This record gives sequence, C-alpha cells and structure tokens, in this order.
Amino acid sequence: MNLIFIVSDTFRRDHLGCYGNSWIRTPYLDKFAKISTVFDAAYLCSFPTVPTRFEFLTGNVAFPTRGWQPMPLDQTTLAERFRGAGYISMGIFDTSNLMRQGYNYMKGFNAFEWIRGQEGDEHSIDLMEVELGTPPEQLRNGWQHNLYQHRRSTRFRLYERDYFVAQTMQTACDWLERNYEWDKFFLYVDTFDPHEPWEAPEWYLRLYEKEEWTGNRLDYPKGGPVEGVYTDEEIQHIRALYAAEVTLVDKWVGRLLEKIEDLGLLENSIVVFASDHGTQHGEHGLMMKGFGMYEETARVPLMIYHPTVKPGRIDSLVQLPDVPATLLDAAGSPGLEEIDGQSLLPLMRGEADTIRSITCSSPQLRAGGGHGSMSVTDGTWSLVFYSDDKPGELYYLPDDPKQANNRIGDEPEIAHRLFDGFIEFTRQYRGSDEVLAPLTLA
Repeated sequence: MNLIFIVSDTFRRDHLGCYGNSWIRTPYLDKFAKISTVFDAAYLCSFPTVPTRFEFLTGNVAFPTRGWQPMPLDQTTLAERFRGAGYISMGIFDTSNLMRQGYNYMKGFNAFEWIRGQEGDEHSIDLMEVELGTPPEQLRNGWQHNLYQHRRSTRFRLYERDYFVAQTMQTACDWLERNYEWDKFFLYVDTFDPHEPWEAPEWYLRLYEKEEWTGNRLDYPKGGPVEGVYTDEEIQHIRALYAAEVTLVDKWVGRLLEKIEDLGLLENSIVVFASDHGTQHGEHGLMMKGFGMYEETARVPLMIYHPTVKPGRIDSLVQLPDVPATLLDAAGSPGLEEIDGQSLLPLMRGEADTIRSITCSSPQLRAGGGHGSMSVTDGTWSLVFYSDDKPGELYYLPDDPKQANNRIGDEPEIAHRLFDGFIEFTRQYRGSDEVLAPLTLA
C-alpha cells in the first residue's frame, strides 16, 4: 500500500465546499471528498506550523513538552518507521520552516526536495528595491524582514506555474511519474499556501472582488483585534485575498490528485489531505491566528482516501496526531504502540464509533504561562480559555457553531469539566506540574 500525505498550511475548513462553503470555488478537493472519508470533527492538537509538523512526522503530541523547535536528533520519525518496513520515503515541500536554521524535519526520508523562497526564506539577496505597500500599523508584527525576503524571491515570477503551490505540486507529479512503479512508497507533500502573504494571480482574485483594490496592500496583515486597525472594506478585501489563495491551492492540489488517478495509484494507495490550522479574518473581532483558539482556527479539514473503504463522513472527534497513526496502521509498520496518535481505520471501517472523548488544542505550554489561547471540546461544548487573566468562554456548538453566545456564566460545571479534561489530556501526554501550574479557568 502506497501512502501519500498532502498538507496545506492555514487552510480553513469552512472555506471548502465539501464542508459547507457556498461562495469559494474548491472543485478539486470537493471531488476528492466524494471518494474519501471526510472527518467533520477533526481538530489540531499542537499549534502552530512547526509543532503540528512534529506531530505529522512523528505521531506524538507536542504542546505539553515542546513547541517551535528543531526535530530532535534522537527522535524516531514516521519516515524512519516506514523505511524499517521497506518503504521508500520522499519529501517535497515549500514550507521553509521544516529545514531553515537546522530544523531537520526531513530526518529519515530517503530524499527530499525543497522549493525555496516562501515567506522569510533567506533564498534571495539580489540587490533591488522592494516596496511592501503596507503601513506599519497594518503589517504583521515584527515580520518586515520576512516580507522583504518574500518580495525578493517572487519578484521575477511570470506564470501561474511559478507560484509556490504550483511548483510544489508539479514537483510531486513529476516524482510520481518517475517512481509510481515502486513496490511501496511514502510521499509527503507540504505546501505553505494558503498561508499569508496572499498573492494569488489576479484572475483568482477577480472571482471574489470584481473591482480593482486601490487601498493599502494587505496580503500580510497584522494580527489581533480589528477595531481601529481595519475598516469593514479592508476586512472584506482580506477575505477576498485569502479566498483567491484557497482556490489557487485547490487547483494545484487537484493537479496532483488527478496525476495520482491517471497513474492508477488509487488502486493501491492511501491519500490524505489535511491542514495544520485555520485562521481568523474578522470573526470574534480578531485578525489572523493565535489570538483565540476558536473553531475557525482549531477545527481543520481532514480527508482520507482508502481504496478498500467506502466513502462517507465521520463526526467523531479526531486529532491531527491520529493521521500518522493511521498511516502506520495501514502500512503494518512497527511502532504504532509507541506513538500518541490513534489509528482512524476502525472509525473508517465502521468497527468503532469513537476513539476520543475530547480534543485539546494549544500552543506550547510553558512554566511561566503567557502562551496564549487554548481550547477543548467534547463535540457539543467548546471551551476557549487563556493563560492570563482573560476569562474563559463556553459555547454550545449545535446551536452556536460561530461561537457568538458565551454560556460560561450559565454552565460553569460544564466549563470546569472540560477544563479538567484538558489538564488530564496534558498529563497523559507528558505535561508536567510545572507547565500546568499557571493554567486556571478565570
């Protein structure tokens, strides 16, 4: 059984037609959903990009013990486990955080190809004038260097095929054409898009914004409260920029999915599409991720195609570390009992109704606190809480999916039950008393 794992960074679940979106064009992933198992209640575990990649590539929960840091040299990776089972492992990615500054997230792969230039990748030092086009008060906090680097790396881009997601997916297509006859392989494909900066070709933006924008350039916006920072028109423009990027990603992921089908690989391959987290574009009065672990950020798209499993939808709670566990289980690779993730195959085959009673989403926990927002859900109630004095929030998801009606004052016992569940979950996955001490339900 071949294994193909496609990751798209910052892809909001609610921006896909197969998850109910009615205004953004995502025909290719919607088509893929029809032949796959679609998980309706999949949640990130460790936030953001790099901690999630640790989970994707090891199957172990990160946030109780680690955060944005390199892959440990003594850590057994998914690729190493597959190699032990006779698999060829190939990584293709443009998410520069996986290799920058010695992060070594391709540890264990037989080979990998890195498409250079995303975000702040120190790829180009060409002497040239670069205009950011964004006033400091609307630019992502302290990230001017990253944006300068990105502008330099994309200065001479001419065609759609030159965009990062296009390069990454086409490189994966080319690799499959050369190697589809391997007895069994693990192909990991990771694109940073639709992560900001959002720079889809103009024809994609015209799908969502008919008139040319004449205001500030807002493709790399400042995060936090929107009040006093963005007008309603600017928020709508940001949403259009992101939607255009989503459709661009759909188009090129679709190119890879079509190549998989053309090569006959659907007969003997498991194919996964997932994101690491979402983001916010004005919801809850906030811009960008990391300022409130609401559903827009914590709940993620997850679809798994298996050639012998009937397509369908599953509303049981699952978390992203369960994806590598599922691949290990499907491949019959050793080490499944050594990782934290739970295989999703029993759910997919109808052999189990549930594997998790709650899901927990969090940045790295630190002994001194101050690490931001966390959430925990049992699928019905969602508790959003913080590591400072900001009061927690409780939402009843069946009637309030947009989390607009805070019920914590009416249901304190439910809030405390979920909070206690978060503490237990963290202890289960090696969280120490030191990192748990600052957590309170204010």
